[in-house]
Amino acid sequence: MYLVVVISLLLNSVQSRPVEDLTEKMSGKAGNITEKDHMPVSVIIETNKHAGHGVDGALITFGDIAVPKGFQNADRCTAHRCKWKRSRNGLVYVPYVIANQYSQQYNFEKSDTNNLNTRYDYNSVMHYPRNAFSRNNEPTIIPIPDNSVVIGEAQRMSPNDILRINRLYCRHCRCCHVCKQGYFWPFGLAAGFLSRGKVVEDKSQLSVSELLHRANRGIVPQPDEPKLMDDIAINEKNADPCTTYGCLWPKYSDGNVYIPYVIANSYSPYEVDIIQRGLDSFSYSTCIRFFPRSTERDYISIESRSGCYSYVGRQGYAQTVSLERGGCTYHNIVQHELIHALGFNHEQTRSDRDNHIQVVWENIIEDMKYNFNKIDTLNQGTPYDYSSVMQYERYAFSKNGLPTMIPIPDNNAELGTSTEMSQNDIIRINRLYQCFVEDKSAQLPVSELLHRANRGIVPKPDEPKLMDDIAVNERNADPCTTYGCLWPKSGDGKIYVPYVIANHYTTRELEIIKRGLDSFSYSTCIRFFPRSNERDYISIESRSGCYSYVGRQGYGQTVSLARNGCLYHSTVQHELLHALGFNHEQTRSDRDNHIQVVWDNISEDMKYNFNKINTLNQGTPYDYSSVMQYGRYAFSKNGLPTMIPIPDNNAALGTSTEMSQNDIIRINRLYQCSSSKLEIIQRDLDYFASMSCIRIFKPCTTKRENISFESHSSIQREPLLS
Repeated sequence: MYLVVVISLLLNSVQSRPVEDLTEKMSGKAGNITEKDHMPVSVIIETNKHAGHGVDGALITFGDIAVPKGFQNADRCTAHRCKWKRSRNGLVYVPYVIANQYSQQYNFEKSDTNNLNTRYDYNSVMHYPRNAFSRNNEPTIIPIPDNSVVIGEAQRMSPNDILRINRLYCRHCRCCHVCKQGYFWPFGLAAGFLSRGKVVEDKSQLSVSELLHRANRGIVPQPDEPKLMDDIAINEKNADPCTTYGCLWPKYSDGNVYIPYVIANSYSPYEVDIIQRGLDSFSYSTCIRFFPRSTERDYISIESRSGCYSYVGRQGYAQTVSLERGGCTYHNIVQHELIHALGFNHEQTRSDRDNHIQVVWENIIEDMKYNFNKIDTLNQGTPYDYSSVMQYERYAFSKNGLPTMIPIPDNNAELGTSTEMSQNDIIRINRLYQCFVEDKSAQLPVSELLHRANRGIVPKPDEPKLMDDIAVNERNADPCTTYGCLWPKSGDGKIYVPYVIANHYTTRELEIIKRGLDSFSYSTCIRFFPRSNERDYISIESRSGCYSYVGRQGYGQTVSLARNGCLYHSTVQHELLHALGFNHEQTRSDRDNHIQVVWDNISEDMKYNFNKINTLNQGTPYDYSSVMQYGRYAFSKNGLPTMIPIPDNNAALGTSTEMSQNDIIRINRLYQCSSSKLEIIQRDLDYFASMSCIRIFKPCTTKRENISFESHSSIQREPLLS
């Protein structure tokens, strides 16, 4: 949330073409911040509404904008002297220090803001919410023409915020974050930070096509590098698409495709973690297994060369996959380039693309038009996929800021916004390499998967009584509300939950389960780890269907993931959330404000699934996209809806295939996960390095001009939620 403070120093607020919600409550004590990362930045108003003259500080009069004596910046910043200076290397270095204590109509006056040819952005981190500065709790800002649009609830910089910074400061520099002397970068790339050996990456990354464009524009390959066509390295062998078996990686007798790799030693540990995560991600859903090379002849050499690029398919001997440290070490870029190395080309070059997108040739940069030439791609009988990690965005290679691709027939469909492999990307890999026959059920929402797995189930005599997928006994027939059913917190602030996995699962099934277990460590303080001799633990077994107890039970407690029907990422997460203490979303006590339960359509013996209980909502809104929310036809006896969202009857309901942001927030609030204030500030400073040419660094010597992060005495301070 401190991110908005930095942006305010660089740009002005949106709705004046004006952030508000930055910090709802700010602590004056050193220590940890809880809950902050998941709030909109619009809490700044509450923090600053009583602020006035500090004893020796600035006068805060314009929301969160400080006006010093002399009113140098009361008017818009237009002179060169109010911009931070650019260094000779094209980067903008902004010194900062952090003070030791860490560890109203005028707000709507229009001004000539630094819009930099970007559109008005309701999702900007600089936009106030609709009730900003309201004296009667009625809206002060109403979006037009659609009054129902969400405004001022951003938790991170939007793509337009990033674009504005880069246009104002970084017109002639590529986004490069190579560590340089004087550049303070302790936590790593893309706002990444270590969480017991794993990198927690920022979820608000740009699309893969935008990242590739930024990383590769203006690139001049070195003499020892191949000719490039965008991010594809070409030679006589693979100038045409990979269509023969000779360019595929060989398959082994166990059905897996093993691909050796080496990673150059020029990467930092954080960057290696990101690359490794990308390599490992293929093993979760395909038969591709990247492994460190020993003496194999053919292998992938991952190096930081000139931009991001890869050959298409196996070349023989060492073949370079370039992931330049400046702009290519992102999870989706790693996946994108590795998919090229497996034999795939870009989605927009498909021979059938004209049925799905209109290429607007007059908007494309002349020397970039080859990127839209159709070729005989390896579609593997899958439909055109707007969400493929290989699909470029609608403005790719535009010479005039107008679209170069328009989806048809729905011109408004999202295009090229993926931040990871889509389901179709996975299916194509599996079909090309003849992996196991893909289970299309993996695309179903968790509620449908649970319904299919558990219908007709009769628990064995040694199994607990079940209420749908919840195991019940006298202790947890009611929701988990006492501390006794939570897993204990360790001295380091983490929640370590021991587990054992029964030995009847296959290697493939174990990978799915472990991926689900590990997913909690990326965004919460939950750490599932293999049990040694701990008394209380989770026992993952293939029993009668999918089920779990709610909360910690004591001693070994079963989480059943039947081999036939429960081994999906979303189902694993769902049952583990039960084990952590959470119930189903549709049982919330406030659910009648958000869904209409159609009792007449529910099977009689399943109506108990809709009984309201005192669930652990943790102050979060009702969430249609929670992995704990069932679909609108759940337990229907006649094929008609059992739940209808209100007021928007057409809202997607229970379609999640993984934890939502609110699911994550609830875990962090229930278990009081936290980050130190310094960690949070530094992480947000690093975010600028990942998204722009701005370098906010800790100077080695005292600088006359710097940013000072302080908990200022002129602001009322209360505990700040993280």
